[in-house]
This record gives sequence, structure tokens and C-alpha cells, in this order.
Amino acid sequence: MIESLSRRDYADIHLSVTGFFFVIQGVFSFCYLGAQITAKAAEVNESIYCSEWYTYPPTIQMFIVYIMRRSQKPFILTGYSLVSCSLQSFKDMLNFVASVFVLLLKVSK
Repeated sequence: MIESLSRRDYADIHLSVTGFFFVIQGVFSFCYLGAQITAKAAEVNESIYCSEWYTYPPTIQMFIVYIMRRSQKPFILTGYSLVSCSLQSFKDMLNFVASVFVLLLKVSK
């Protein structure tokens, strides 16, 4: 099979593989940054509580308490409100792509 490929076929394969890796890199970047944002958002409540928020005037304390309550809810970055941007989502996507690739190889034989 390899001997029957022309230079044009090699160029098409190279272009496809390169494009695939750029897309994977872009998706990984979003998923990694989503995981980092989720982790940092979870630290906000503890950081505010450890500050000396009780020394501020009562109006500011009310705002700080509101922020503390809001930060207790988990913050999850999502793409198009369909899938969460996390490393677990990236792993699941790679598993799906690999499964489809193997299925296509088996069907094409």
C-alpha cells in the first residue's frame, strides 16, 4: 500500500496529521485553562475568609459575605453550555476519537 502512494498523497496525509495536531492542541489549551480556572475559583472562598474581612465597615462586609456565598457554588467553565472544559473532558474526547479511528480502520478493510 505504501508503494502505491504518490507525492500528492503524502502531502495530503502530512497536512491532515498536522491539522489534527493543531486542533488537538487548541482543544487541550481550552481544557487545561478551564481546569486551572475551576481550581482557582474554588480557592476564592478560603482566601476571602482568611483575610481580615471583619475589620471593614458593615456595608463592605455585606458585599464580602455575598462574594463568599457565591464562591461556594462550583464554577465550571463550559463550551457552548454543552461540555465542561476540563482535563477529564479532554481525555474522554481523545478516547472517543481513538475509538472512531479504530472503527474506521476495521470497516475500511
